[in-house]
Amino acid sequence: MPLINTSLPNLIQGVSQQPDAVRYDGQCEEQENALSSVVDGLQKRPATEFIHNDTTGLDPLIDGTVPANTLFHVYRRTAGEKYIITHDGSNLRIFNADSGQLCTLTENTTTDFTISNNALATSGTYLDASSPSTQIKPLTVGDTTFLVNSTQTVQKTSQTSTAVSNDTLIFIKQGDYTKKYGVIFDGTELNIQSRPTSSSNNSYAAANENSSTDTKPHMADSNLILHALRVKLNNATTYTDKFDAATVHANLMVCNRKTAFASTDYTALGIDGLAGEGIGVVHKEVSSLTDLPLIAPHNFKVKIKGDAELAQDDYYVKFELADGNTDGNVGEGSWVECSGGGVLNQIDETTMPRLLVNTALNTFEIKRMNTNELNAGDLESNPDPSFVTNKINNIFQFKNRIGFLSNDSVSISQSGFGLNGKYNFYRTAVVTLLDSDPIDVAVVSNRVTNLRSAQPFQENLILFSDNTQFVMKGGDLLTPKSVSVTAVTNFDSETSVDPIAVGSYLYFPFTRGNHLGLREFTVNATSDVYDSNEVTSHVPQYIETPLASVSGSNTEQMIVVASDDIYVYKFFFSNNQKGLSSWSKFTVQGDVRGVQFLESDLYILCVKNGKTNLLKIPLETGRVDASGFNTHLDMRVSRTVSANTNTIQLPYEPESTDTLEVYTHDGLKLDATYSGSVVTLTETPTVNTPVYVGLAYTMKYVFSKQLFKAASGNSKSPSNASNLLIRNGSVFFNNSSAFRVKVKPDERTENINEFAPVVIGTQGVDELKLTDGAFRFPILTKANTCTITLENPYALPSNLQSAEFESFVHSRSNRYG
Repeated sequence: MPLINTSLPNLIQGVSQQPDAVRYDGQCEEQENALSSVVDGLQKRPATEFIHNDTTGLDPLIDGTVPANTLFHVYRRTAGEKYIITHDGSNLRIFNADSGQLCTLTENTTTDFTISNNALATSGTYLDASSPSTQIKPLTVGDTTFLVNSTQTVQKTSQTSTAVSNDTLIFIKQGDYTKKYGVIFDGTELNIQSRPTSSSNNSYAAANENSSTDTKPHMADSNLILHALRVKLNNATTYTDKFDAATVHANLMVCNRKTAFASTDYTALGIDGLAGEGIGVVHKEVSSLTDLPLIAPHNFKVKIKGDAELAQDDYYVKFELADGNTDGNVGEGSWVECSGGGVLNQIDETTMPRLLVNTALNTFEIKRMNTNELNAGDLESNPDPSFVTNKINNIFQFKNRIGFLSNDSVSISQSGFGLNGKYNFYRTAVVTLLDSDPIDVAVVSNRVTNLRSAQPFQENLILFSDNTQFVMKGGDLLTPKSVSVTAVTNFDSETSVDPIAVGSYLYFPFTRGNHLGLREFTVNATSDVYDSNEVTSHVPQYIETPLASVSGSNTEQMIVVASDDIYVYKFFFSNNQKGLSSWSKFTVQGDVRGVQFLESDLYILCVKNGKTNLLKIPLETGRVDASGFNTHLDMRVSRTVSANTNTIQLPYEPESTDTLEVYTHDGLKLDATYSGSVVTLTETPTVNTPVYVGLAYTMKYVFSKQLFKAASGNSKSPSNASNLLIRNGSVFFNNSSAFRVKVKPDERTENINEFAPVVIGTQGVDELKLTDGAFRFPILTKANTCTITLENPYALPSNLQSAEFESFVHSRSNRYG
């Protein structure tokens, strides 16, 4: 029976739920509170630090418990200024992420919310939500955080644009005193004839107060013709019954409808002896912009008719005086495009997202999202954005635009969003489609599509529905002319959380029965082919529902998926090849409500002992405390025990089932008891002593079954022709203080083997020893009938690199080939 040696080159490949026979070396049965690192090996995860502002008493983030569906949004403004937004279904609050301080919150208006003690009551307001974590969609851009309620329907106000003017403008395009000029009002013709032979009835001359009846006016004297026509109109009962006296301003006569008839429609047509080229009449609409006079009353509005068969090419213009005069004045100016007459032209801002604006350190203001009015065309030529009368499912930023998802449509604001404090979703002109104009497109699919999320990805925008992924492309400059949307893949996705971008990949969860999976979405830069690979294929029933949140860190190449526990996916790419794809689990003190990365720091919102706490795990590779090593205590706080005193005030109250421990910064464990939030040391220090106080937690790693594998070509596979009896094992480590190995044979007593350079709790100050080497432990049982577990329940570090096993093997035959 020969003695052989088998090795595991590393212990960082994480959990696998595949049969032991097909697992890779280094994959395990269970990994808990252990962090896989290509640099440091398998190490105890860093402690959770309790974030608090007060050092004199209890200091939870929220005095009370928040439900599992609480919104938890973290963002970084600067390196020293980070904020957390929570919405628990009743109140919205903002905290400083480093100190836990509740930020000052005020309202820009006085009609939307009630704010008391900087907590904003959401009941009965736009932000009212029964499940804020899934219904409220946050997006932070600079100092502004948009909050979208996906259950609210966007409406329009009753405000309408100014109607087209019901007055009439008359001007002379070509003057000829020998020709006929006139206007037909509602079928009644009022005109001035060509110059008669008898001067006694010369209406042209009569209109010219400065000339005799014998004087012929100049052929181009349009003002004289208008004066003559004015006299005719002002003397006609059919005109004066419904119009004020006509007035002439240079080459323009204004016919104002009387107030009593202001809303009564009528027709006004020009007639002349020049085949329609002599007189111009403007009433409500004209065929072309060239049919308008060069002078007009300020704000006079008229419709320009395009193709008679198409309503989409109609547009509206109003006259603006060049000298900035106001309504009622007439003069030179220009015709500018405007909105149509009587159009509902304003989105109701009370049904639009709210904005949290950071105005100073720890100071915020909440206000409505102001949107531009419809300022050009009407709802035929410039229709409402798709989200109007619908619900906004989500919000995104893409290429200097803000976008909304609604049903199967994507609505993107005008480029340079937020100009002058307003966001524009209408075209600025209907005559010309500008590159900066808003974009509104619908996706095309043979499935019922409800877009749930959008993520910028490698210069494009990836749109996610329940079971289809689309790509929106627009080239280097996203414009209404260049945009296109194409379906690229068909993968199911969990829509309660947004996909996350980590490095050059997008990751999104999906539901598999009572468990969750995670996909890695990417594009081949050469072929422009999109694809998705499942990174949970070897742990299909590992991540349990319900899903709370998903977050990732580019810096640490790590993704966390939070449900009741925190599931950790650690990966490592080298030369575009994935060298590490490891799943494990973190358990923390309390019930997790949400997690989110800010660079290398993982922030955790959790509930414990009737309080809501904010914790932080610094996951920076190689990070250690000032003492040169990490002290592993959850909900850890740092305190200094004054000389000749022996009590420590905690900012939280441990539960009776917690194991509370106190360590000096140098690694010495101090005996202590606790009552409520007060910790009492057994021995009173004689000097000021910096200590860490927190709750003990255990690192755990369960080996896969160590089966005998015989050579099979270029690889190895299990052999049923051999029996394997493990004699002993060895664990290689570095910079470690203590750990233990448990060996549990089936139907036999568990054997515990402790490694400690010194007896835990007996070393003196400055005597903590971190060592390198190998720890050998006995097993003496069959390989397939025992469970081998590595544990570190201590607050001191352990870094485990690899393992090997000495075994007796008995072969009935040898494998060939």
